[in-house]
Amino acid sequence: MFIGWELVGLCSYLLIGFYYDDPANVKAANKAFILNRVGDFGFIMALSLLFVALEGNGYTFTTIEAHLATVDTSMLAVIGALLFVGAMGKSAQIPLYVWLPDAMAGPTPVSALIHAATMVTAGVYMVARFSFLYNEIPQIGDFIAIIGAASALFAAIIAIYQTDIKKILAYSTMSQLGYMFVGVGLGVYSSGIFHVFTHAFFKALLFMGAGAVIIALHHEQNIFKMGGLKERMKSVYLTMLVATLAISGIPPFAGFFSKDAILAAAFASGHYTIWVVGTLTALLTAYYMFRLLFVVFYGEARSETKLQPLPGTMTIPLILLAIGSATAGLLGVNAAYGGDNEIVHFLGLPDREAHLSHLTEYLLGALNVAMAGIGIWLAYRKFVLQTPQEPIGTTAFKRLAMHKFYIDELYEALFVKPLRSLSRFSDQVIDKRIFDGLIGFSVFGYRDAGRYFAALQNGKVRYYALYILAGVAAMSLFILIVLGGL
Repeated sequence: MFIGWELVGLCSYLLIGFYYDDPANVKAANKAFILNRVGDFGFIMALSLLFVALEGNGYTFTTIEAHLATVDTSMLAVIGALLFVGAMGKSAQIPLYVWLPDAMAGPTPVSALIHAATMVTAGVYMVARFSFLYNEIPQIGDFIAIIGAASALFAAIIAIYQTDIKKILAYSTMSQLGYMFVGVGLGVYSSGIFHVFTHAFFKALLFMGAGAVIIALHHEQNIFKMGGLKERMKSVYLTMLVATLAISGIPPFAGFFSKDAILAAAFASGHYTIWVVGTLTALLTAYYMFRLLFVVFYGEARSETKLQPLPGTMTIPLILLAIGSATAGLLGVNAAYGGDNEIVHFLGLPDREAHLSHLTEYLLGALNVAMAGIGIWLAYRKFVLQTPQEPIGTTAFKRLAMHKFYIDELYEALFVKPLRSLSRFSDQVIDKRIFDGLIGFSVFGYRDAGRYFAALQNGKVRYYALYILAGVAAMSLFILIVLGGL
């Protein structure tokens, strides 16, 4: 798993920097690679501690589970926390999320695969695969759920004010990953993995649809420079509508069942704050996704660019993914209500039990749909009934959200600049003046000595005879002194 974990990180790095002629893409690739190294340091530390704690009793999941009882609970807590540090980096959760919005620089179809359905969900998979460990340390599971809920809400707030179509989807991915971590953190691993499964369909479809729009508009990515594409790109519009309904949690589309299962588990387990945050995030999700849909496809065209025709290789995958986005949730139709279903049975994970009355379950589901409906209505009123306006930071909060709360700038000030200054000091002072100075001093010493010795080698016989005479005299004097002393 660790080798695959690292290789998918390498694939992400190569993808982001694919268009290497643009320095911004290279910078984004390096940013993703370095931040994932931070997370992977925690992951490696966890694996190392696990190896030591098990005292050589195997290193497969089966043997780890079999000998887990021999490990102290406090050590398990440290291992579980460090494993999640790796997941924070890989799955873009607070505080190691800042690489994901910049990771959309690569080709869109591969981004749809790696940055929507594969790499970023590796952290969720890892936590679920270690479910037997996290069931022993529920306090770390609660911490994972809190980070997931905070990441979901934080990313949704930022997405509301973004104008780049791919960055909106990037923050949306971070937000949905937060839901998944809420699920696995609260011990309903099947529901967390089920959301991984449904999310793969509708998020890949959204990325692919966004890529089709970008290609048709000759690489324009600002949604407020689009508009009026509903009739001109019907297949893209209809498929993206399905994906938007799915991610917003509207039944019977896929996202409703998996998201509902996670929120119901949060309510049933007594984590009411997490449930409130998740429900509020559902409203924001519907708002910013329908904001994207309405601004791009409704109203009048805000660009005179002639649309580039799309080949079947672009539109057919959209239709296939739309079918999955509409129907994949039916496989776990009982998951939202604590019942057994094909997904739970197939995964066979040790989910923690949390029961609710059927009335409560149905009321929670209705509330989630109502929240999504409010988000859709707000987006419709603002971006269809009114002329869409590009956001302007008129309030302090708006300015903060539009600039992503200046987290990148904060990291730049706290980590990047001090490390760069340290690197310059190491290069200019420690390396050049100290190490190079010591080496240079010894070199110059040898050069000076060589210069003096070279002066003695002048090629004149009489000087050589004088040297020989002086040498013989010195030796004779030495022998006389030594023998005289004896």
